[in-house]
Amino acid sequence: MTLRTWIWVHIIILVFVNTSPITANSQETTSSNIIKCLAIAATIDSKNSRIACDAALETSINPALKEKILLSRAYILIILGEQTAAMEDLISARSQNPNSPLILSKIASLKQFSDPRMAAELFVEALSHSKGNEAVILKSNFHRFLLQSSKRASKSGDYTQAVSHLNILLAQTSSSSVRHQLLSFRGRMKLRMENEEEALEDWKKAIAGAPELPWAYLARGLYLYSKKQVSEALEDFEASYERRKNAPTFIIPQEPYVQILQQSGQKFLAEQDLFAASKVYQRIVNIASPDELKPLNDYFLSVVLQHLYARDFKLAKQNSKLAISFFRDIKSQYHVIDYQLRLASIYKDSGEDNEATLLVQQAHEDLRNVAVKDDISAKVQDRFADLYVKVAIVFLKSGDTVNAKMASRSALLYSKSDSTALKVSESLGDVWYFIGPKIAGADAYNIALELYERATRESTNNRLANRIHLKLAKVKVALGQHDDALKIIDDILLATPDHAQARINKAKLKLDKDDVAAAIREFNVALKFSRTPGERLQIHISLATIFKNSGDAQQALAQYKAAQKEAPNDASILHEIGLLYVGINRTGDALGAFDQAILLDEAFFKSSFERGKIYLSEEKHKEALKDFDRFILKEKNAEKTMLFQVKFFKAISLFNLGKIDESKYIFEELSFVDKDEPRLFLWRARIATRKGRVEEALRFFDKSLSVLPQKDVAAYQSILGNKGFSVGVIDGVYGPSTKRALKRCIIAKCF
Repeated sequence: MTLRTWIWVHIIILVFVNTSPITANSQETTSSNIIKCLAIAATIDSKNSRIACDAALETSINPALKEKILLSRAYILIILGEQTAAMEDLISARSQNPNSPLILSKIASLKQFSDPRMAAELFVEALSHSKGNEAVILKSNFHRFLLQSSKRASKSGDYTQAVSHLNILLAQTSSSSVRHQLLSFRGRMKLRMENEEEALEDWKKAIAGAPELPWAYLARGLYLYSKKQVSEALEDFEASYERRKNAPTFIIPQEPYVQILQQSGQKFLAEQDLFAASKVYQRIVNIASPDELKPLNDYFLSVVLQHLYARDFKLAKQNSKLAISFFRDIKSQYHVIDYQLRLASIYKDSGEDNEATLLVQQAHEDLRNVAVKDDISAKVQDRFADLYVKVAIVFLKSGDTVNAKMASRSALLYSKSDSTALKVSESLGDVWYFIGPKIAGADAYNIALELYERATRESTNNRLANRIHLKLAKVKVALGQHDDALKIIDDILLATPDHAQARINKAKLKLDKDDVAAAIREFNVALKFSRTPGERLQIHISLATIFKNSGDAQQALAQYKAAQKEAPNDASILHEIGLLYVGINRTGDALGAFDQAILLDEAFFKSSFERGKIYLSEEKHKEALKDFDRFILKEKNAEKTMLFQVKFFKAISLFNLGKIDESKYIFEELSFVDKDEPRLFLWRARIATRKGRVEEALRFFDKSLSVLPQKDVAAYQSILGNKGFSVGVIDGVYGPSTKRALKRCIIAKCF
């Protein structure tokens, strides 16, 4: 019942039924004031209505009339925003009629924000005194209050209060659809209270009572997702999505299902859980509408690239195929071709050349079929030009230079805008310069040269022109045309003397001509003009390399330290500093540099090897062994020569730690790699000596000392002399006297 209706009902009652036991005159005055009060209130003229009600209240002595006036004035005070005064009037009215459902419910309404628990108690008391239609209306208001109160409690974090009110609602509700929503809501609250089992039970009951509604599926799916139960969560998400059309929205608003799934997918991507992300996005493709699917191109690209980064070709293929199917369904031919080419590249990188060739040929054919249409815009043609660049790349990687050249020409043909023509020419130049020589030899450099020259004609400003001219100079160098390259760079410097990168390239050309002094001079000039840390880093490392190769360790150190300031987190620079310290016998400083390199980059195992060698020289064999083991365990792609050295030094560490059998096993393994290495014979001889195998030890010593340089033989002669075995003259000659001394030493197990 609205306020206006309520007021008019009371006016009629007061006019036609007035049984108050008061005098005629006072009754007439009071009734007149009440009618005036209620009539003005009915027009929502709150100010005048309140004045009339105040007057009526002063003249009224009948308790029943006084209750009505207090109730009317309370309404007016609520309209005026005077909640405290209104509450006072309602409490006074209640003193006249303590069991009035209307008064109790109005007090409850005012208390619902400040004291929801008391409000609920007042509603329950009001219901106990109401009958008929009044009870129905009051119950509806009570339920609305409970629902709103539980939502407010949820937002404020008072989940106990929210659950308490939802419990009352559920006890008084029989509708299966409403109970489904309430149970879904209560399950969420219980989950926030960390009552996971009770939450799951609520969602189970909700689904059992109304399986056609979505809310419990969605709530449970979100919970399962948080627990990494991806498959089960996705099933609930899909069930929820399929049922969304059946969902009333008066309790819980509809959720953006696809958005939830996308957020889930993005989270899995951020956590590098690519398999889970793939499953989420495949589910999106199954359930989403065309409009909801539009943003998915970014997903496919990111997830495919992440699979490739992880070298997971299988999942990269799966997602590329999914993308092709998806974009074909929504008739986006551009994206179909794009992903055909991506998939072809994946096949190529995973060694499946035949599949790559077939797919790129299909993409090429599809592209030609689309591109021949007369009605395509210049913008679309520019996009086709980009695709043709990708076609050229895949053909070239596959060794099909004929089709690669044809695709390159098509890319240039479809470059309609100036900016696209420049980008395509430069990109194709890069393709033929970096990839082409491995497949097409020097011919690739000639093609790159033509493309870069075309790009220079398309360039619209000096910065772009300079960038492409530098690439042009690199091609000239690759073709052996150093003088032409130098002229191009000099032309750049004539127009732009402060072009640091041109100076760097000129310095490198001078180095190629063995003009070291000129190279150093150009690098120093470039350093003055350099604007970026990358340029300065490049210059310092180049200078450090020059000084290192010329034997000037101090100058090289100074340059590497300057480089370190530009790239403080680059472990390779610290490694080079450590090597220089080793070269000048500053092993303490070298250890410090290697320690820092390993601390910065645990994957930088070369420093572990060098540190291990220092520990070995200092007879810290346990520490050395840890570093050698770390290298062998982690460095899967080490060069064979370096891996041989690491294992060799590990075997020495084991020998010095008394682990003779382990040491012997490694030396024997290395002997299969290099059967003529004299150092292996030397150490195998020492192992045989430890085991008392005199003839075997002597045989290995013979193989070693007969081929080692004189200085190494002399060193062994000195060792034998120091151990008390006479070798005659220490002359570095492995003669009879040295052999006799060696045999006596072996018998005595002196090694």
